Amino acid sequence: MSRYSERLLDFINENQDCEPDKLLLTHSGKHEFDVKLAVNTIEGRKRMLKKMPEWANREMIYPTSICTEQSSSYHTGLFKQKIFQNASVIADLTGGIGVDSYYASQVAERVVIFEKNKILAEAAGHNFKILKRNNISVHNTEISQSNISDLLSKAFEGDTQKENRLVFVDPSRRGAEGQRSYSITDYEPNILDIKDTILKYSSRLLIKVSPMADITKTLNQLGECSKVLVVSVYNECKELLFYIDINDYSLNTENVPIEAWNLTKSGNWQTLSFSINEEKNTGIEFQNPSSGQFLYEPNTSIIKAGGFKITAKRFSLSKISVNSHLYLSDEYTADFQGRVFNILEIFNFDKRDIKKITNSYPKASVAVRNFPLSAQELRERLKIEEGDEFFLFGTHLPNNQRKIIICKKLD
Repeated sequence: MSRYSERLLDFINENQDCEPDKLLLTHSGKHEFDVKLAVNTIEGRKRMLKKMPEWANREMIYPTSICTEQSSSYHTGLFKQKIFQNASVIADLTGGIGVDSYYASQVAERVVIFEKNKILAEAAGHNFKILKRNNISVHNTEISQSNISDLLSKAFEGDTQKENRLVFVDPSRRGAEGQRSYSITDYEPNILDIKDTILKYSSRLLIKVSPMADITKTLNQLGECSKVLVVSVYNECKELLFYIDINDYSLNTENVPIEAWNLTKSGNWQTLSFSINEEKNTGIEFQNPSSGQFLYEPNTSIIKAGGFKITAKRFSLSKISVNSHLYLSDEYTADFQGRVFNILEIFNFDKRDIKKITNSYPKASVAVRNFPLSAQELRERLKIEEGDEFFLFGTHLPNNQRKIIICKKLD
């Protein structure tokens, strides 16, 4: 019997709205098909309905929960498609369920996927047939330092132009016991072991790493890089990408362009580009906040990218302090990339002012920037409830002044 039999697909479709735990308890061992696979697919379809509307197909299979949890979304898939679009042949070394390869296949002549997990490889092959992506081939193979040369030679067979090729790798970032890894030396496969060989076969390499990875450390480990892309969707950092083009790269990590991208809820991409060297050598002004001023909080990609002084310079703002990444202006800056607030009041963080805040602002959204308490701890200290009319920032000013800034967010 086929792994994806009609009975299996019928069971999945008939139980789309059932509780997964109850399905497992009730049906395990009572069918000739894999009930766990069916339940994982039911959960996966619900998850992918939001992440990948194009994949909302009743025939799609998602064999594990982690394959849909960690997959790209259609937002980030379309973003990477801009990088893929100039390649005729793309090799995806860690295909997974294949979201990124799906978008790559829309702009490339041919996509070759390698996936070490047999169950995932089977599901990806099945799903691509459903999606009619006939220019994608899936191979159940684990990438290693010993076989990378042979695999890429076969993947790019028939394509004589190295410049037309691109290799994409999204390595596993979990250890044997499921712990998260943030350094590329701990990933599987180890990028540093195979990078030089990859660049013998392809002029371009795109590496997806943990959003928690240290950008400067990763640049130093790679040795060469053309640009770094920090990608956020609705102000939540989703991906951190390192792109190498052997025809246009820098060996000086401090000169590599870092691009901070953020997709707003209005559907527009915000972007800010700079280098570590530019950030280091930028001079800015510091200023204490006052009522009536505008307060600015950069989007998540800018913060992750480390564009702190650049933000002040590019948008003509002053900064509250070195480590408090909040900014000020007397006049409204309309094109700022992040949230903008109007300052109503500023309080000291002492017993007398805490009582005033509790009485005047019993409900507020609380955030902290360079402050000794977490947002939840500050909320408990102030004895206020969650609210969306007022925004409260706990932060440090120069000379160790702890302040509470009360704001209203501008629409």
